Amino acid sequence: MTVVTKRGQDVEHRHVGTQLFAGLRALVCFDKAHTNHYPNSHMRAHNLLFAIVAICLGFSAAASSPLRVAVDATYPPMEFEGDDGQVTGFDVDFARAIGVELKRPVEFVVMNWDGILAGLNSGRYDLIISSMNITPDRSKQVNFVPYLDLAQVFVTRTGQGVKSEAELAGKIVAVQADTTSHELVQKMGTRVKIREIRAFKGATDCFSALKSKQADVIVIDEPVGLYYTKLSPKVFEVSGRAAASEPIGIAIRKKDSALFKDVEAAVKAIKASPEWVKISQKWFGRSL
Repeated sequence: MTVVTKRGQDVEHRHVGTQLFAGLRALVCFDKAHTNHYPNSHMRAHNLLFAIVAICLGFSAAASSPLRVAVDATYPPMEFEGDDGQVTGFDVDFARAIGVELKRPVEFVVMNWDGILAGLNSGRYDLIISSMNITPDRSKQVNFVPYLDLAQVFVTRTGQGVKSEAELAGKIVAVQADTTSHELVQKMGTRVKIREIRAFKGATDCFSALKSKQADVIVIDEPVGLYYTKLSPKVFEVSGRAAASEPIGIAIRKKDSALFKDVEAAVKAIKASPEWVKISQKWFGRSL
């Protein structure tokens, strides 16, 4: 699925077009004035013309080349598929704001979480903006631009709250596979006799399992837990905190140092602007 947005693209193209037109007009005047007196100047003018055209087209292509962003669209309200089938969520709006800052259209590439890092390093897309926790292991593979801190929580069926790690004893715990929540519960399992850890491909599968009583509790990022409890307060509740807040970041290939600097500057600008407040209020009801 691909969603493309671009604000400022027409302005950029008009700017390049104006420069190109000015160069062409100057060269035509030069050509007419000097060809009779300097026979070789006609050829030099045409060579210079071709060079200017190539440079201007290069700038235009660079300015308008899509910024390809990978998301795992099973993680509301951060990234998920809306009723219209298009990806939406906090990270999606944030990615679009980065595209505006960089003057590039944004394309979203929907990926399964278990292959999302491999897809980045193989060149399928430019960035991952998908609530990815920054860990030492991931930092060996990619660079990160931090943008938010998220805590992890316990989510249970309403009235059956789990408030602490000790209360996981004898429980079936649902997690999204290959996430920091999965790693956290595995560590908890070395200290508490958890009945079973069930790892699902998507966060939505975890909530389906909890609702159908195939699991007793979910460990997941706080915004996701709060989103589901807001949608179905008679079914789900956030019953306790599983882990303190940890940073999440935008993943970028290590070799893409120029893009890293551009994205880092864009994030800094967005977080200092009203746009950050607007996006935060839209998805969390408060400024982050």
